Amino acid sequence: MDEPFDGVNVKQEQIDQTLRTYNSHLSRIQVVTYAELLDAAERALKFEAEAPK
Repeated sequence: MDEPFDGVNVKQEQIDQTLRTYNSHLSRIQVVTYAELLDAAERALKFEAEAPK
């Protein structure tokens, strides 16, 4: 999967900080990257799989 900033000199820390700043001005909306969305989904699935039945 290609990252949207391939070939551009942007550090992940800069992207994260920019989104945190942007999100701090929003109400009940959160902007996330696709990578963050996939990470959250994987953690949710892992949590569900490890939950006692």
